[in-house]
Amino acid sequence: MAGLNINVYADIGEKRLLQALKDAELPQNIKVSISDHICGKADLVITDNAGRAEELAGKAGKTLQIVFVGHASPAPGIYDVWDTDDPVEIKVHFERILRAVAAGYGARFAGHLSVDLSELADTLPFPMMILTPDMKAVSMNEEFMKIVGMTPEQVTDFSFEEWKTQALVPVGEAEKNDEKHFTSREYKMHAGSGYGERTYIIRLQEVRDECDNLCGSFLMMDDVTYRRAYEESAFRAANTDMLTGMYNRRFFYNYLSENSEKPMTLFYMDLDRFKYVNEHYGHAKGDEVIVSTSRVIKTHFPKAVSARLGGDEFALVIDGVLSEEEIRVYTTNLENTIQRIFTADGLPVTMSTGVVTYEGGGNIDELMHDGDRKMYEAKKRHRDSEDYE
Repeated sequence: MAGLNINVYADIGEKRLLQALKDAELPQNIKVSISDHICGKADLVITDNAGRAEELAGKAGKTLQIVFVGHASPAPGIYDVWDTDDPVEIKVHFERILRAVAAGYGARFAGHLSVDLSELADTLPFPMMILTPDMKAVSMNEEFMKIVGMTPEQVTDFSFEEWKTQALVPVGEAEKNDEKHFTSREYKMHAGSGYGERTYIIRLQEVRDECDNLCGSFLMMDDVTYRRAYEESAFRAANTDMLTGMYNRRFFYNYLSENSEKPMTLFYMDLDRFKYVNEHYGHAKGDEVIVSTSRVIKTHFPKAVSARLGGDEFALVIDGVLSEEEIRVYTTNLENTIQRIFTADGLPVTMSTGVVTYEGGGNIDELMHDGDRKMYEAKKRHRDSEDYE
């Protein structure tokens, strides 16, 4: 709609009250025509004549909105009564009632919306639905019906809020644009037969008339399942160790840098006699040792961010500063488990661990250097007649 014209028949004897109507303040895209005679195109009748109000109410039914200004008791069918003769109050009432009339236009517009767009919606390759202002389904295209597993006869029984609560799992934060009247958010959902679990960006676009009344909404779904799978694959390739599935050195350093203001405890670990295993049992066996070590670390520290830094070096970080006793217990349990599982496999592999506490706000390179230094101090304590590499 390019603009909204509202035709008003004003049967008011007092000029000051009539002037109050003309002084009403409304958005520029609403044009109000006030006349002193009624015609077939009138949208609103305002009168201070009780008999005239009753006469029009009896004839018009719901085709006209009739307002009575005055103190008499209204007859049935009167839309509204303004029990005042104050021009200021009349003006306020008039502005309100015009917005109500405009809302009626918006409702009629919403009704035509689905009719005009239903054929277009069916040609679109993505799921789309049209909703009423109270979020009831007016129509949905074939793609949307497939996803929710509905037939055309069931569309009007569809509850958006119920579906949103039961079928959609939100991912991340919602994007909302009040100026353009839309919200957008990513969701995971189990779609209809043959679709399986999918990831969608769902955009809810409001449709508003010239008075800013809500007429309805479009709901459009963008399937980003494969896009997200590719992004996740690319992330894994760039940030994880291919052999163990742990984070790699790059990710670990980035994580420490991004959290450098937080207190944490760093465990820096290195296997003893790993070179011996590679030389005497082969690199395939060495890979088995690395994978087994990664599993032990993740089992003992399930909530930590852990990484394989390269070769037989590992590191992990725990939020907060641990006490000396907590550090001793964690380190002893980890090193004892490593020694036990590899001794059972006939391998002379043990682990040396250096631990550094960090209060936050320091230098990450220095933190890693301190961890490496303490790990070698532990290795020296473990050293015996054989070489540890």
